[in-house]
Parts: sequence; structure tokens; C-alpha cells
Amino acid sequence: MTTPELLETIENIEHTLDWQEFLQNREYSELAFIDDYKYEEAAFRSQLVTARKKKQDNTVLALELKLEQLHTNFKEQYPNYSKSALSDFKITDFQQKMQNKEVVLRYENLQDSLYVFIIDKNDVQLLHLGASEVISTQVNNYVSSVSNRKNSDEISKILYKQLIPTVALSFEHLNIVPDNYLFKLPFETLINTSSNYLIEDKTILYTPYLSLLQHNAIATASIENEQYADLMIFTPSYEASANEPVAELVRGNEYRLIGAQKESELLANIFENASYSDYSATKENFKKYAPNAQLLHLSMHANVDFITPELSYLLFTEGNSDNKLYIEELYGMNLKAEMAVLSACNTGDGVLDVKKGMISLHRAFTHAGVPTTVASLWNVPDNATQKIMVEFYKELKAGRTKAKALQLAKLQYLETTDDPNFRTPFYWAGFVINGTNNPVAFPQAEINYTVYILIGSMLMLLLFILFWRKKKFL
Repeated sequence: MTTPELLETIENIEHTLDWQEFLQNREYSELAFIDDYKYEEAAFRSQLVTARKKKQDNTVLALELKLEQLHTNFKEQYPNYSKSALSDFKITDFQQKMQNKEVVLRYENLQDSLYVFIIDKNDVQLLHLGASEVISTQVNNYVSSVSNRKNSDEISKILYKQLIPTVALSFEHLNIVPDNYLFKLPFETLINTSSNYLIEDKTILYTPYLSLLQHNAIATASIENEQYADLMIFTPSYEASANEPVAELVRGNEYRLIGAQKESELLANIFENASYSDYSATKENFKKYAPNAQLLHLSMHANVDFITPELSYLLFTEGNSDNKLYIEELYGMNLKAEMAVLSACNTGDGVLDVKKGMISLHRAFTHAGVPTTVASLWNVPDNATQKIMVEFYKELKAGRTKAKALQLAKLQYLETTDDPNFRTPFYWAGFVINGTNNPVAFPQAEINYTVYILIGSMLMLLLFILFWRKKKFL
């Protein structure tokens, strides 16, 4: 079996179901006539949350079977709207859509070793990187050090040599498809021989599988037909106040977030779009309005359940009903948003399941139909996050691609932060971007030519009057 054939086989075996769910939920978001189906699935998902909380394994299994049957019934009833028959992933088709300046690093654990497929527009190579056990230990130790604000430069340099193929360094843009323990690694923090972070030299985009990355070409083409993308912001309020200094606050506990509130206010002022804050930022409003949003921004707390990952949740303002939106419930939503920015703690972290892959909040949004997510790998700092997020959107509005916008926002933070303690990767590297990389079309100020004509006419009239008076008195 050749290297391209091996890559195609792995991709088709491991990610066909994920790709199918993404396509279906994205298409279903546009179908108004399936409201009854959506309502029934939401009811099953709600029951699953209760059953998982009570650890009722038999009930969970029974409900999962009912969901599977529901999906089967829908496909049979609406065959024209179901993409159950997917064509196999073909590496030649994928390469044709690639740009000359980009390369894909698709990591794969095979047996006891870690390999990387190096894919550019013209070639596919397979490189052995070393023993998985050794590399996984180093990665886990590194992530633990970074997320706990400890110096980890030496391990960073070692991982750079181990994980980044020399041939990939000739490209401007790196697309990284992680595997297993690499999902938790922020590659942009790896330090090269010149003592530079990788992000200082390269633009980096992550994706869970190659088919989703290929969707980027579709998204890039479709943006020409869009007038603009609106931004819907959710910023809940929490009653408790934190005792830590502002610079040390993280978005992982249920206390008031000053940075998140300022972040949302600045974004709302920049884009003048829908903003749900304080008592309007409820789970109920999110489920009601989010399916119609083109861009979602969630500045809030989040919690990861490492025992039952489907019970990981986003924490909204407490209203008349519960304020926790669980992964299990997100699976049942159909979202048409082009991007969801999960500006909370650990939204990119989760549990790796052999059958289901990474179970995390950001993957749940992908499952629901969102092709691009920005998510965090640890308990991100509230104040630094606010600065990076606002700059990220400014770069997006300037027409940058998503990955380039996040890169520039992080570099801006590094350049403008004087205190070396706040320049460590913990403060700026927690957020990574997954999925597609097309620019976002924001609304541009409309030119009112009628106003300009009226102003011009008035100026001409004024000049004529002045000229006439001057001539009269001569």
C-alpha cells in the first residue's frame, strides 16, 4: 500500500461518521419543515442528560438506540435531504484545492509509534517521529507546565525538533491534524533554534480531520455570495465575586468576569450586532436565537467533566430554567454559524474516546454544523483573553483569514505586554482555531450617494451666492 493509499484508508475509517454528522446538521439548519424532528431529538437529548447524571447506564443505552432509530427514520422519510451516502475521501481531490503556500501535518499513532503525513499540493510523505509513549509523556508534561504558568522552554525546544518536520518549515501556513494526546498541545508555543515561538514564523490552523479542512474551499467560494456575517454575543452574569487580582482571574469558576464583560461590550460597539448580556444571556435564549446566527461569540464560564464528558457544559445566566448547556444537548442542535468563538475555559479540552474521538465542547459545535471554532486548552486568564479576542475581531474585520487574525492578535499581545510574567504561553496561547480558514465578510458602511449629492449642491449654491454678492459690491 502506498503512502497516499494508507492516508486515504485511515481518513475514511476514522472520520466518516464525524464528517457525516457535520454535513447533516449543517444542512438541517436550513430546513424549517423538520421542526418536529428537531423537537423530538432535543427531548431525547434532555432525557440523556438526566440519565447520565443519575448514572443509569441501561437508560442511556436505550435512549441512544431511540436516537439512532430517529435518525434512520428521518433519512428514510427525507432521502433527498440526507447525506448518508458519502463519497470516500480522495487525497488527489484534496491536494487540488490546496494552496502552494500551505502544508498539512496529519499526525497518526500507529501501533506504538507516532507518524506524520506531510501533505502539500504535489506530494504526500510519511515520516516516523518516535515512540508514542516517550512523546506522549513529554507532551503531557509540557502542557501541564504551560497551563500551570511554569517555565517549559527546554521541553518546548525538544518537542519542536521531534514534531515539526524540517520540510514543513518552507511553507507559510501549517494545517495541523492532531491525534490522541496531541489534541491538547498548542503547537504555536514550540520554540525553534532561533528561540522564536512557532507562531512568530508561521500561521497555524488546526482541524480534527482532513474532510473538514477540505470544506474550507467550499466556504471560501461561498463567501463571495454573502453580504456579510452578523455577530451574536452571549455574556452571562454571575452573582459571586472573585478575590484574586484582575490579572490572575480565569474563566473557570462561577464568579463575575470583568474581562469578559468588557470584551463583549467592545465587540458589540465595533460590530453593532445582537448582544445578549447579563439576564438576557440565558440558555433558553441561546437555544432560541443561536441557530439563526452567522457568527457566535460566547464569553462565559465552562466546565469539563472528565468522567462523563457528555456532561461538560457552558454556563449561562440562571433564568427560569437551568443555565447549563451540555455537550449532549449541543449534539442535537443544528447551527448554521460559520464560526463559534468559545471564549471560556477548557472549551478545547476533553476526553478522547476510541469510538467517538475527542469529546469536547468545541467538537460538539463542529458536530452541530459549525465549520470553525476558536476554543481554549486550559483555564484561560480573563484579562489577557479580553485583549486577544478584541484584537482578533479587529483583524477579522480588516479582511484577514481566521488563522492569520488569531496569529496577529497573539503577536500584538506579546508586543504590547511589558511584564515578562504575562508574556508566558499561559496568557496568550490558550486559544486555538479549528476548522476552516476563510475570511469573514463583515458589514461595510453603506455609501449614501444622495447625501453627498445634496451636500455638493448646497456647497455650489453657497459659492454662487458668495460670488454674486462679491460681484454686486464691486
